[in-house]
Amino acid sequence: MPEITPSDSSVELGNMFDRIVEDAIQDGVAGKSLLKGIFYHYVKRTKYTQIILVLESAAHILQALALGGLIRHIASPDSPASSGYLWASAIVGCSIYVMFAHHIYFFATWRLGMQYKNGAIASIYRKCLRLKSTHNKGGVVQNLATNDVERFFLAAIFLPYLLFGPIEALAVLAIGVNLIGWSFGIGYILLLLFVPLQYHLSQKFATVRAKVAKITDRRVELISQAVGGSRLMKMSVWERSFEERIEAVRREEIKALADANNLKAYNEALFFVCNVVIAAVIFTAKTQLMDETLTASDVFTVITLVNIVQFTMTKFFSLGIMGVSEVAVTITRIEAFMRTEEVSGRKVKTIEDEEDLAVELNDVTTYWDDDVSGVRAIGNVNLKVEKGTIKLVIGPVGGGKSALVSAIIGDQHPHTGSVSVNGTLAYAPQQPFIVSATIKENVLFGKPFDSKWYQEVISAVALDVDLEALTEGDKTVVGDRGVNLSGGQKARIGVARALYEKPDVIVLDDIMSAVDVKVMRKIWEEALVKLLLNRLKSSIILVSHQHQFCRDPIVGSNNVLVLDGEIRGEGTYEECISLSEGRLISGAAPEQTKNTKKSRKAKELSDSTPNEEDPLLPPPPPPTEDSNGEVGGMTSATEDTAIGKISAATFKTYLRAMSNSNTYYPFAGVMLTMLGGQALLIWTMAELGKWAEKSPSEQRSASTLATIWVLVGVTIVLGFIRSTNSFHRLLNAAFNLHSKMTRAVLSTKISFFDTRPLGLILNRFSADVGITDDQLVATIFDFMLCGLMTLGSVVTAAYALPIVLTAVPFLAYYFVGLRRVYIKASREIKRIESATRSPVYTALSESLSGLSTIRTFEGAEKFFSKEFQSRHDENLRAFFAWLACTRWLGFRLDAICLGLLMAACYLAVICRHHTGFNIEPAILGLALTFLIQLAGLFQWTVRQSAEAENMLISVERILEFADLEPESNLDNIEDPAEAVEVSEDWPQEGGMTFLNVKAKYRASLEYALKGISFEIKGGEKVGVVGRTGSGKSTLLQVIMRLLDVVEGTMTVDGVDTSKVPLRAFRKKFAVIPQTPTLFNVSLKDNLDPFGEYEDSAIWDALDIVQMKGVIKGLGEGLDYMCSSGGGNFSVGQRQLLCLSRAILTKCKILIMDESAANVDPLTDVKLQEAVKKCFAGSTVLSIAHRLESVMEYDKVLVLGAGEILEYGAPSELLKDKHGSFYAMVEDSRLEG
Repeated sequence: MPEITPSDSSVELGNMFDRIVEDAIQDGVAGKSLLKGIFYHYVKRTKYTQIILVLESAAHILQALALGGLIRHIASPDSPASSGYLWASAIVGCSIYVMFAHHIYFFATWRLGMQYKNGAIASIYRKCLRLKSTHNKGGVVQNLATNDVERFFLAAIFLPYLLFGPIEALAVLAIGVNLIGWSFGIGYILLLLFVPLQYHLSQKFATVRAKVAKITDRRVELISQAVGGSRLMKMSVWERSFEERIEAVRREEIKALADANNLKAYNEALFFVCNVVIAAVIFTAKTQLMDETLTASDVFTVITLVNIVQFTMTKFFSLGIMGVSEVAVTITRIEAFMRTEEVSGRKVKTIEDEEDLAVELNDVTTYWDDDVSGVRAIGNVNLKVEKGTIKLVIGPVGGGKSALVSAIIGDQHPHTGSVSVNGTLAYAPQQPFIVSATIKENVLFGKPFDSKWYQEVISAVALDVDLEALTEGDKTVVGDRGVNLSGGQKARIGVARALYEKPDVIVLDDIMSAVDVKVMRKIWEEALVKLLLNRLKSSIILVSHQHQFCRDPIVGSNNVLVLDGEIRGEGTYEECISLSEGRLISGAAPEQTKNTKKSRKAKELSDSTPNEEDPLLPPPPPPTEDSNGEVGGMTSATEDTAIGKISAATFKTYLRAMSNSNTYYPFAGVMLTMLGGQALLIWTMAELGKWAEKSPSEQRSASTLATIWVLVGVTIVLGFIRSTNSFHRLLNAAFNLHSKMTRAVLSTKISFFDTRPLGLILNRFSADVGITDDQLVATIFDFMLCGLMTLGSVVTAAYALPIVLTAVPFLAYYFVGLRRVYIKASREIKRIESATRSPVYTALSESLSGLSTIRTFEGAEKFFSKEFQSRHDENLRAFFAWLACTRWLGFRLDAICLGLLMAACYLAVICRHHTGFNIEPAILGLALTFLIQLAGLFQWTVRQSAEAENMLISVERILEFADLEPESNLDNIEDPAEAVEVSEDWPQEGGMTFLNVKAKYRASLEYALKGISFEIKGGEKVGVVGRTGSGKSTLLQVIMRLLDVVEGTMTVDGVDTSKVPLRAFRKKFAVIPQTPTLFNVSLKDNLDPFGEYEDSAIWDALDIVQMKGVIKGLGEGLDYMCSSGGGNFSVGQRQLLCLSRAILTKCKILIMDESAANVDPLTDVKLQEAVKKCFAGSTVLSIAHRLESVMEYDKVLVLGAGEILEYGAPSELLKDKHGSFYAMVEDSRLEG
């Protein structure tokens, strides 16, 4: 792709749009808006192109007059040849100017539309980096940056016609009245009726468009939630629930789109019949009211003049109104987004008399969502953190710990009080922000590479062993959101990133919850104490539910803080527990000696490869490094693009999609109406020409008039039928394709979501679906309409002047070569443009998910902005190449048409004067009228055919997802003979047996589970422990059949689970995932998506998990809307809500994956009691790092490197002082 000019780069376009925004939406300045700002900017930028447009209009009018002169010359037997050549030269000369002016104007306005579109995208991204995390609306932003911004093109191209169209129409009126008489003015009255009608239709279109945009936001948001929470969706069997919700919103969207398309269809029908109807009215008035005689010159001068007005007023003027109406909605939505509240930024402390102070909070009160009338997060907090010290923050779930962190990092603005931070800041969130890049790039986060420091950091957070197990080491690309990493690995990458920053102040939000006790101890001793406190002299604020560190001497006597809405106490750990008023219990046991001997199995556990459960992604080529050893831009996930022309199968599938029964009949009906309408139009135009050849009495006869108006009437009716039918069928194809893709994506294997970034998937559901919904529909209809008009023009010209056919072979040969080159180039450029678009949206969605982290790190915003600009420029290069390519073709196609028109004009004069060939003026006039129209029409037809093929790439991309392989045995067993039917109350006992079970993520990888065998009796409570990467999460995926068993058998109550349909099987399990997920729906819909339970049952479940009081306090109760991902609840609260969801199901088997990782010890105790009470008699399988939670269980399963190290009752395992479990307990400071 050629390089773009600096003025077309992402940086410059973003700066341009930002300047318009800043000037337009200044607070307190009356009369300003973004719409006005862009309009004024547009007027300044297009002043020269508007002059070109005016001269082009003048050339069109002169050409129509010259055509009348040439027809009069042909009809007059005494006219000299010189006058014929003069009129022919005038027609050709006007065409030459029009050809140049047309392409200069359209290139300039297309480019300006591109600049507005991409300037808006760049500006939206910059705004996203300034958004408050609580205002994160991923679906809205995605829709703004994909669908809405496309509206700039139509407005940029056709806006000037709103002014110059009426001016041109008035000029044509004056000339027509002067040539034909007042009958021309009578026909113009009808045109005046068309204009307000089109304006009314366009106004309605703007209203409908605004409605469509809002519905599309909801649809994309739903899909975003389904994809982002794919694991929970599948384990909870919510695919159909999501599909039904998406389908319901999609039907609403299609209904609104159908209303919009009906308005477009009416506009197209008006355009189609306008010239015929107006010409018929003019001629009827001239013969019937004025009692004058028609001549062939009159007829075709009028038709040519009307054609000018037809294109200008019923096509370009209406497109201008439509474009302005649509872009007004877009700009209004962008302005509303730009006015969204931003983070205020953190204040850097520079108080000289308190040089030893690192962080200070003075009387700070904050509210969730910054709504003072809403829920208070923390109140009256006064906190001082000295340099080089560690402050541990503990407290119950929902106590405001995350709110305190948000206030310190500047993500939540204090309603009262102030927050000050002295020096640089780093942050490791509770849910780590992982981007789709290499592990190394995730750690560096845009910082220069310091090899020695990097290795120290990696070792301090215990990532060195993990990296050794990977083929590509730290150059391994992790999937979107770190899907191919364990929770512990993601947490340690987050800590390593913060540590690599060498910050003055580091904030760590519950980073220990996802790692095992041994890794936890190493992070504490090596990363926090040795590197941060001792070497860097950094200040640490550690939020944690792991209380065992509170008694460490390094903490000191006054550095433990208990937070429960307000600071309840600050001092030693024991003092804080006593001041918590019973809301906390001690989670740390007395110190024990560390010099416990480790057995061979314990050694095996601690040294086990931590990545056996990983990688789902194939190791890609490592990123390039420059000579200084600094890693360049982030390695982004890219899409595979097809090569070559669109396959016949894609065409066929799209055509069949027009029908709900998958047949070609609807397409055949569309083609018949299109052909019939065009044939009728040519017939009617020919009759209008022959009208002038009749005698004066015949011209006024009732039969002639009846013939003309019957043809006109049928043309009108068929014009409306074919446009509405075509738009309906093409939109139906878009609906069916979307439904097929949605069903396929929701039903496909989990590895699909693990190996593709969220932005890439959403690109199919936003940009590609937007193209099939809107642009492809209009483009295909335009191609069919203009293609038939082009064919009719050539046939009519050949009939009138057969000698013209001698020029056709040469022009056709040139045309075929042009089209072959263009189609091949433009198709591949369009594919590249589509493929480079996905990384742009991936960068957008990734940044939205990690706003707090990005903003906290010094230089990270600049780094991510640079990465976005790089990806954006790649897309801009492809788009600009496509734009230049279309102009290249259009100009040369118009040159072909110019050659044909030139041949027809000069050959007509030659035949008239130098041969005996008799030329009928009426037929010649009709042929030349069509050929003049052909100049722009032919290149538009060819370009639309190529554009339709290019847009079918979106169909190809949709079909790629629509043909995804579903999970095996989803609803039925593939081999019915092996199927096992289970009763509704299965399993009755909940017993599970694993016999030599082996599993791997891909055929090329080692086994993640290496032939494990064990038995769980019905009703037993079993804890699963092991260090990060030991196979715990893999075991969960195997149980839930997210990962297929390669060898061995898993049974539940004696039934081979592989012989039970997948969805029926998963319904029998209640799962609490490691990453608690809530969707952007009401709390009730989150807990009961199928509406199966009474409100009282839901309240009971919330009461059991200690969340009833919290929900009651929200005011809206169960109708409270959860933000996307559940961001308006703390992570601990989300885990409690997920537990309440599981309690409602009352399943016989409960699986908990680190369900107590983000709750305090007291809440953990209460949760265990709740599980005992609600799942008494049920089988419970709990994956845990917090060993206290499994000490009361019936059995403990210890995993290491995908193998079973130990399995038995906790009391029995603790008797073996050389065993793995005993070593883990010793490490966690528990009393045996």
